[in-house]
Amino acid sequence: MPVKLEHISKKFGDKIVLSDFSAEFKDDTINCIMGPSGSGKTTIINIILGIIQPDSGKISGISGKRLSIVFQDDRLLNWLNAKENISFVCGNYVTDDVIIDMLERLGLSGSINEAVSKLSGGMKRRVAIARALLYPADIIILDEPFKGLDEETKYIVMDKVKEYTKGKCSILVTHEKSEADYFDADITNIYLQTVLTE
Repeated sequence: MPVKLEHISKKFGDKIVLSDFSAEFKDDTINCIMGPSGSGKTTIINIILGIIQPDSGKISGISGKRLSIVFQDDRLLNWLNAKENISFVCGNYVTDDVIIDMLERLGLSGSINEAVSKLSGGMKRRVAIARALLYPADIIILDEPFKGLDEETKYIVMDKVKEYTKGKCSILVTHEKSEADYFDADITNIYLQTVLTE
């Protein structure tokens, strides 16, 4: 069952962030939310996650499903190492061997047992992505996941995202058309929808 947002509106104070926004995010597909900064992309994600409630509108397709997310900030436990950060979230769903294999695939073989507080921003980003991909979720949400990655590393990581999101509903938030094109994603363009409905 796809995730559906129907006629969602949300404002903060006097600022209208979303007005009569509708979208459908399909199963077994990488769905992409695009739009300029401040257009409401992260607000949509927070509504899907239940972090904030819309002022009006309906959401369906979430109930009973497990969600995994890469937030814009990494939200790692700085006193734990990379492997421990993933184990903390994934628990018994994955073994240490699986975690280590994923981190090695993402180019972190020399930093697996390093406290994440000592890792670079790009390395932390890869740990956060590995954690989201390894959690056995039905829906994977990636909010600007590739920021801070150099071009070569970015494509290595995107390849793993493509591999690990197969068969799931995935929602990618980005302002980079090249990222949407790489995944052959179904695109919801917030800006265009706003323009067409005004």
